[in-house]
Amino acid sequence: MRKLNLYLSSLLMILLFFTSCEKSDSKEDINLDGDAIVINYGGYESGNGEFSLVDEANKKITNNYFKLKNGIDFGSNIQSASLYDGKLYCMTNSADKIDIINIKDFKQETSISDNISKPRYSAAQDGKIYISCLGQVADWSKVPNSYLAVLDVKTQKVTKYPKAGGIEGVIVVDDKVYCAGYSKKEVHVFDIKTKAFIKSIPVKGLARHFALCNGKLWVSLVSSYSVIVPKKDRGLACINTTNNTVEANVKIENIGSNGYIQATKKGDKIFVLENTFNADYSTNSNICTVNTQTKAIENSSLYKGESFYGLGYNKITDKVYILVSPSTSTNGTLLLCDTKGNLIKEIETGIAPQHVVFYQ
Repeated sequence: MRKLNLYLSSLLMILLFFTSCEKSDSKEDINLDGDAIVINYGGYESGNGEFSLVDEANKKITNNYFKLKNGIDFGSNIQSASLYDGKLYCMTNSADKIDIINIKDFKQETSISDNISKPRYSAAQDGKIYISCLGQVADWSKVPNSYLAVLDVKTQKVTKYPKAGGIEGVIVVDDKVYCAGYSKKEVHVFDIKTKAFIKSIPVKGLARHFALCNGKLWVSLVSSYSVIVPKKDRGLACINTTNNTVEANVKIENIGSNGYIQATKKGDKIFVLENTFNADYSTNSNICTVNTQTKAIENSSLYKGESFYGLGYNKITDKVYILVSPSTSTNGTLLLCDTKGNLIKEIETGIAPQHVVFYQ
């Protein structure tokens, strides 16, 4: 009997040893450089937005990651998210709130709804999250109730700074927050020190998103159903942030209406998402590149496909993420590509993938 007990004890120790080894190798906690989270918007008015964990090194995706870690559905649509100080700040626009997730274990910590109405995009600096909010909208050509919301990370209080005309993408550059005008041909500038909007920068089209390259701020210029912009005025604008003037424009007639752009780590080029919606309801899509030195299109057709819905760039691994969404009722696809136009892997995501957050 004593020998049997010794044998069982030894067997138990061996099992515990291998179990501990398996746990130490687990990627359950997503705090590794190169990992990413794909934000799946979900179906319109369906409240079924979700998150997909990307293990880029092994070219794998874990879908429904929020439900896996929290045991419940997320329960709303997600426009975008930003990572700051170990927390994922999710712009939950259909529910008019900001959901905060601890990135280490992906457990939801809290939600903030005070002074939040139709949040869109966000940027963080020095303990503050700057959030574009459309507010209540009856006329999409005017968007009169929009504002910049500033969330204090410590107190979790939100302060509103009205700016009519709508705000889409935001970016912090030094002591200024640059805000893309949703329905106006302007880039709005918020002074962090004075806590007020200063003179806006006029641009040719409707501003959407930003990319900072070697001290120059680039912004995408698009057209919309509510405010039509001529094709000759669509594309990119390069802004000098020392005097807040436009230095150059690059014409891209078929730039997607969402205006998604991504800059390389070196800042030598910008990837631009193009979508051509013709009278026959074609969903032809394309990614072109712009050289930031020559301020001209470098490659007019780096990637071609259909129904491109979002665009991301991993600065650690130098990989391009193209998000494909053929409909708002079926799962989409991540096209993992290199910067030379080669497809590395095609992986299924959740419904309507449109935004990517990288851990870097």
